[in-house]
Formats: sequence, C-alpha cells, structure tokens
Amino acid sequence: MKQILFFLLALTTLSAEEETLFSQTTHQSFFDSGPLTYTASVGSLPLLDKKGEKTGDLYYIAYKKEGEEDSSERPLTFVFNGGPGSSSVWLHMGAFGPKRILNAEEGQDVAPPYQLIDNPDSILDLTDLVFIDPVGTGFSRSTGEEPEGTLFSMNGDIEYVGDFIRDFVTKEGRWNSPKYVAGESYGTLRACGLSKYLLSKHGMYLNGLVLISCAIDFETLDVSRDNALPLTLFLPTYAATAWYHGRLPNLTLEEAISQARDFALDTFAPALFKEGFVPPHLYEEIATWTGLSSAFVQQRSGLIDDFSYFEHFKSSEKKVIGRFDSRCTGDTLPTCRYFPYYDPSAANISGIFTASFNNYLYHHLNCKSEWPRYEIFTREGHCKWKYNTNNYPNKMEALRSALLQNPSMQIFTACGYFDLATPFAAAEHNFKRLHLPREENVTFGYYEGGHMFYTNPDALKQFKNDLKSFYDRS
Repeated sequence: MKQILFFLLALTTLSAEEETLFSQTTHQSFFDSGPLTYTASVGSLPLLDKKGEKTGDLYYIAYKKEGEEDSSERPLTFVFNGGPGSSSVWLHMGAFGPKRILNAEEGQDVAPPYQLIDNPDSILDLTDLVFIDPVGTGFSRSTGEEPEGTLFSMNGDIEYVGDFIRDFVTKEGRWNSPKYVAGESYGTLRACGLSKYLLSKHGMYLNGLVLISCAIDFETLDVSRDNALPLTLFLPTYAATAWYHGRLPNLTLEEAISQARDFALDTFAPALFKEGFVPPHLYEEIATWTGLSSAFVQQRSGLIDDFSYFEHFKSSEKKVIGRFDSRCTGDTLPTCRYFPYYDPSAANISGIFTASFNNYLYHHLNCKSEWPRYEIFTREGHCKWKYNTNNYPNKMEALRSALLQNPSMQIFTACGYFDLATPFAAAEHNFKRLHLPREENVTFGYYEGGHMFYTNPDALKQFKNDLKSFYDRS
C-alpha cells in the first residue's frame, strides 16, 4: 500500500523550570474510503492538585483529521487502556490508530523485525483521537510529591484524567464537539467513573462510552473461596474455549455459548447459591462445558477457578492456555520443576507491541533521543496504588448515576468470546443490574478473539463496522 509521510513541525521548548517536550507531524494514511491526511501531536498538560500545585505531567498522542473547514464540532474520543498501570499502546497500535502493527495472527513472528502498516479499520475517519497515558506510563510522570493515594488510586486516577480531558477540550476549543471516552479492561472502570465525574465536576456530558473487555465490577471477575459468582460467569467462556480446541465437535460456537450460558444461569447458579456447593450430579455437565475431564471436575468438587483452568486444560499435552486469549497455547516445563503460570497469549504480542511502538515514536512521531523512556507498563505506580475501598473496585453506581442525568449517552460494549481475563458473561451480568429506564442505550458486540480481540484482523474489521453504526447513532 502506497504511503506518504512528511514532517511539518517537530519542536522542543524549554521553560524556566523544566523541559517541555512537544512534537507535531503531519501524515497521510489510506483507508477503504481513500487517503486521509492528519496531524499527530505528542504533548502534555500539567496535573495540578487542589491547591493548584503541580503533581505531574500527563502526556497524550492526539490525531486530528485535516481538511475540515470547522473541526470544532467534529467528534472527539479520548482513549486509554487499563491495568491499572498500562499505557494506551494496545488500543493505539492494535485497533484505533491510523497505523497498526502486523500481528501474530497475520504471520508476524514474535521476534523482530516487525511491520507497521496503514490501518484502514482505524476510527480516525469517524472521530479525532486523543490517546492518554496515565501517570507512570508512556512519557507521563508524577513529581513524586503528591499525597499518598492521590494519583495512584481508583478515584484519584479518575479525577486527574477527568481534569486533563476538561483542560484539553478547553485548550483545543472543542467544547462543542461530540465527546466520547473509550477504555479497555480496567479502563472501562475508569471510563464509567469519568462519565459521572466529568458531568458533576465540569458540566461535561458525554455522547458515548466505548467499553472494551469490561472490568466495571471486580466482584464478577475475582474467583475466590468466598465469591462464587465468577464460577458461573466464566462458564460460557470455558465452553467457547472447549469448542475452539475441538472438545465440543457437534456444536457451533454460538450453540456452545448459548447452551453453556443457559446451564450456568438456569441450573448451575441456582444450585450453587442454594446449596453453598456444587451438587455432584452436575459434575458431568460441568465437565462437558469446560472441556475438562470428569475426574478433574470431581477432584475440584465442581469448582473450576480460572487459573486451574489455564493450567489443566491441556496439561496432558504439557501445555497451558492463554488468560487473555484462550485460543493460544504455550509449552510448560515438566511438573517436577517449579514453573509459575505464564500467559502465552500475552507473550505472543508483548514484544511485538513494545518494539514496534518505540520504533513508531522515533521514526514517525519524531520523539528522538531527548525524550524520556516510554513505559509500556508503570514502574512507578505498582507500589503506590490504592483502591480507596474495602470492597471490590466497582463503578456501577457512577455509571447508573451518569445515565440517569444524561439519558442521551450511548454505550457500546465490546467482548471477546475467548477472553478469560474479563469474560463476556460478566459484562452481561453488569448491564442487567443497571436497571436502566432506556435499555436501548446499551448495545453489545461479540468477536472471535480474546481480551484484545482486535489482534484478529477479521474481528477488527467487524469492530470498526459496529463502531461506525455506534457513532452514527450517538
């Protein structure tokens, strides 16, 4: 595919106190509808505490479509990943950005060299984009002087990202633009919190949320002895996994998921919550839908937690399956050697994204040697992060409140069938509990992929088509 790249501006400015890095370049990519010229800006805005004192710098990479006579009313979407503690590289270079990485599913080896290609399934033709890297990730850093739990906490994180969005919109003159927030995984919890915070603190009403691989309520995801709910919500994804690996040969994927969902909700859950344990007469059906042996299900008393599933599904072949994508398998060491679980679906893509994005920053966005190290994952926040809650992290009430006050806000929820980090049935359970007066505000999309289903090029194309309908509607 023919490609044009030319730099208009790349500059570095110095303030009296510190170096402020900013780069702006202009590019052209080719979409299905034709060529699109856009400006890419890499910059930052200061983070201020309640006293107006600086606590850090939040960096962003923004893409703006050129050729618009008046861009003040063009849609604007703020994008981030999750973690907490991940940069926005995954959605940036895997799904939404104008360039994307050639993935393992397309034949890319896990070792370099890697290929960067035009992304015809980018949503830049639908909306301008601002990729946010939370503090401690990307180029974003704290001053190290913030009070304990301010930046590295669930509510503190939502507040400073919300303040950044307000400041960016003001700086760019985009208050009249339709505004969207797109988050993945923990980023969906952040997005739901932002929908209320932006409304209540800054009077900013969002047009829509794009929630990818939902983690809105951690109680639906954290399998433990005292939390049986996820045992039922993981089961449909176990069935999808069993189908993919040939253990439900007489069913289609949709049939396997539908029947497993019915069993989980209509039979398994009532029995489990009534008795407090799994009745033995259900073991055989659990074995069927999980693809595990009857002996293993009986050994575990019918209680199949996620990590046991990853490690034992293919243990007879000395393999493990992926948490982020259960289609993936990886070799493991003999059981006589201690070797903790590793996720082969993460190993398949982490090196590709890390190297490709650093190469993209240097050669395409002109972030040269004077720029600091780009952190894919935070080193700063892991030891500081606090959820500020004695319960499971949960932003359901924030979302419910935002929807009541802003009934025009639309929500698109995207789920991967083979995601065993945030199973699709957990997202379905969350939205059933919202009890919305207008159920049409929420639509779902399902894709044949894992947590980052967009690494499947067919799923990415379907995702783009679904998002086009979503933006048109909202």
